Amino acid sequence: MFWVDFFGALENDRLLIRLVAPDGSVLAETGHRFRRSKAQYFRFVGKRRRADPWPPGAYRGEFVLIRRDDGGGRRVLDVTRTLRVE
Repeated sequence: MFWVDFFGALENDRLLIRLVAPDGSVLAETGHRFRRSKAQYFRFVGKRRRADPWPPGAYRGEFVLIRRDDGGGRRVLDVTRTLRVE
């Protein structure tokens, strides 16, 4: 599971949260467009492990917040965290 708790989302901001496996495949992904501004926001993405253990390697959580402006969109927050399973 990868989660974010952040402050200051504005109307029309978009977010993307991903959980990426060691082989580069996307295990889980979610997105959201804000219809109104939010002072604080919490969101998570995850995948249940089945009977087999997680394959070893570096798993990556990615979070991007894109703010709309006259020129299109720009990344105002971009966070990546890595966890190694051995």
